[in-house]
Amino acid sequence: LAYLPLLLQDNPHNAFVVGLGMGVTAQSLLQPGMEEVECVEISPEVVEACGRCFSDLNHNVLSEPRLRLTVDDGRHRLLVTDKKYDIITTNAVHPRLSPNLYTKDFYELCKARLTEDGVMCQWLPTNWMTEEDYRMLIRSFTHAFPHTSLWLINEYHTILVGAPSKLEIDFGRLTRKLEEEKCKSDLSQVALQDPFALLGQYVCDEDTLREYVAQAPLNSDDHPYVEFSTVMDFGPNRFVLESILAMNGGVYDLLRNTGGSSKESAQVKQELSRYSTSLKLLVRAGLYLWCSGDESGRSRWDRAVRWVEYAVSANPDDQYARYLLWKISKGPPKLDKTW
Repeated sequence: LAYLPLLLQDNPHNAFVVGLGMGVTAQSLLQPGMEEVECVEISPEVVEACGRCFSDLNHNVLSEPRLRLTVDDGRHRLLVTDKKYDIITTNAVHPRLSPNLYTKDFYELCKARLTEDGVMCQWLPTNWMTEEDYRMLIRSFTHAFPHTSLWLINEYHTILVGAPSKLEIDFGRLTRKLEEEKCKSDLSQVALQDPFALLGQYVCDEDTLREYVAQAPLNSDDHPYVEFSTVMDFGPNRFVLESILAMNGGVYDLLRNTGGSSKESAQVKQELSRYSTSLKLLVRAGLYLWCSGDESGRSRWDRAVRWVEYAVSANPDDQYARYLLWKISKGPPKLDKTW
């Protein structure tokens, strides 16, 4: 939620974060060259817990002088300020629990508070909603940000990135940024320090998304449909994930400065394909682990293990796939009625 907009932008100087949470997003934005990160958290108890319980994770972000923290409603703060930001990003709060952060009206407000080259980043879950709800949320975002790309993190999480123009990625610059001390330290903790692992999460651009959401209504302040979704299952929606996996979009086509020769460019393309493939295979595993199904728990677990094995075979360099294989091979924690 911090590094995608950071790495896709040339030289951001300030950022606005809706929601402090554990403080990891805010501290990730505090890069060399970042002058100020403004974070607004609605709950004073969250601020207290952030400092007391998560200082190791967030590197004592509350003591960082460049962090400007306010206890307030994030949307209200954006409404009353006249400041402009290079990055606006939201923390991970489900749209059914914080619906006013997922409407076209909110996104239009965010767009008005971005600088000319500013980037908007929005977390978007795949669970506890129908596919129609999911389409609605993307349609509402793209209504304000026509130049939107979709990124897949795992079976529970996707991210939308709205930019002022069609996405274009300077691969050489991104690679150099990832070599910087803070970037490398932060992202190595989640096996994303490799540019191929990071870019392998790309799903598609605005053209594919426009077709996907063409028939979906807008989620608005006056008509907050998603807030009243009747879905009871907290697991990821199988139909959402199947649609994402079926989307065709190659991040390689968005890259420039991939090397001085056709051989180097071909190697970049091959590496990106490996990481993208392994991620999609891991999501397939997640379909059996967490989504509703008619098969027995033991059968679903065994199928999930096989998909993770396929992912490791497709890309032995995928650290997360290898970790997940080690973890999942130990067997399900408890084969009871829930499985």
